[in-house]
Amino acid sequence: MSGSSVLDYEQQHSYQLTVYAQDSNGKMNSAEVSITVEDVNDEIPRFLPADYEVNMGVDGDKVADAAVVRVLAVDGDASEEFASLRYTLLNKNDSEMPFRIDAFTGQIYQNGSLRGREGLIELK
Repeated sequence: MSGSSVLDYEQQHSYQLTVYAQDSNGKMNSAEVSITVEDVNDEIPRFLPADYEVNMGVDGDKVADAAVVRVLAVDGDASEEFASLRYTLLNKNDSEMPFRIDAFTGQIYQNGSLRGREGLIELK
């Protein structure tokens, strides 16, 4: 391990070192040093797959809470503290979002009828 190495919890959680000290007469002693690397939130979530496409017909009889698609993201951080995810929808196009997402499962639901909403609805 050199002085310029970057410690990464996801690569190695701890290090065991032996340090030696030697005096001018050649007498030597050693000590064991244990270094524990703490995890930091340095990984970003990734969606699997990266993009989703769902084609839906405009069905006037579609009821609220109909499941549309479930998205899945993973985070490379090793500790649960930093790897747990929550999902949200960002709506830039429409003041009344016709969809909602379960923050914990990633399941997207239709809130009701899509009548009058022909065309592409993009969720980011």
